[in-house]
Amino acid sequence: MSKLESIIEQMEDYIASCKPKAFSSSKIDVDREQIEEYLEELRTKCPDEVKKAQKIISNRDRIIEEAQDRSDEMIEDTKKKIDRMVNEHDIVTRAQEIADNIIKEAEAKADQIVADANRDADEITTSAISYTDNLLANLEGALNTTLDSTSRQFSNFVDSCEQSLKQVKANRAELVGSDDADSDM
Repeated sequence: MSKLESIIEQMEDYIASCKPKAFSSSKIDVDREQIEEYLEELRTKCPDEVKKAQKIISNRDRIIEEAQDRSDEMIEDTKKKIDRMVNEHDIVTRAQEIADNIIKEAEAKADQIVADANRDADEITTSAISYTDNLLANLEGALNTTLDSTSRQFSNFVDSCEQSLKQVKANRAELVGSDDADSDM
C-alpha cells in the first residue's frame, strides 16, 4: 500500500468515526484541523509518489541503453572473432560466410534484446501511469467527498440563519405592530 493510499484510508476511517449531526443520517461533525492535517499530508506525500513514477520511467531509458551497449559489444566481439579466424586460417571465403552468419545472429539477438527492453519499458511506463492515475483518482474522490460534506453543512447553516431571521422579524412585527417593525429594519 502506498503512502497516499494509507492517508486516504485514514481519512475514510476518520470520516466513518465522526458522530452524526443531530436529526440527520447523512451529516456528520468533523474536526476542521484534522481534515486540514490530512490534506497537508496528502500535499507533501503526492510529490514523492510522482517522483517514484518518474524514476520508473527513467529506468526505461537505462534499460534500452544497456541493451544497445550489449548489442554493440556482441557485434564488436563477433567482428574480432572474424578477424582472428581470417588471420589464423587462409580460408577467406569460408571465414566471410561464417562472419556474415555470426553478424546476422548477433544483430538478430541485439534486435531481440532491444525489442524486449522496449516492451518491458513500455509495460513499466504503462504501470507507472496507471498507478499514479489510480492514486490521483482516490485523492480526487476523497476531496470531492470532503467538499460535498462541507458544502451541505454550510448550506444548512445558512438556511437555519435565514429561518431564524424570518422568525425574529415576524415576532417583532407581532410585538410592536407591522409599521413600526418595518421602519427599524
